[in-house]
Amino acid sequence: MHLLKLFLYATIMKPYCNNEYYAMPAITVKNIPALLYSQLKQSAEAHHRSINSELIVCLEKVLTPQQIDKDQLLMSARAMRNKLTNLKVTEEDLTSAKVEGRE
Repeated sequence: MHLLKLFLYATIMKPYCNNEYYAMPAITVKNIPALLYSQLKQSAEAHHRSINSELIVCLEKVLTPQQIDKDQLLMSARAMRNKLTNLKVTEEDLTSAKVEGRE
C-alpha cells in the first residue's frame, strides 16, 4: 500500500522528503524590467542553471545572513589602512572637495 501511495503522490508531482509529503511554495514575479531579466538570464546561462534556479540562488545570497569572520575583517581593514598611509589629506583638500561642484 505504501508504494501505491508513493506512486499516486509522485504522479501529481508532490515531492517526497523524510517520509512526509510536502508541496514547495511557488511565486510569480511580475513586471520584471527587461534589463533585469536579461541580466538574470545571462547569469543563469553563465552558471549553467535555469532562470528559476538562478533566481533562487540570488534570493538566497541576499536573504541568508552571512557570518562575518572578525579576524578576516580586521585584516582587510588593516590592509586598507596600510595602503592609505602615504595619503595626506589636509583641511584645505577637504574644503575644496566639499565646495567642488557647488559653484
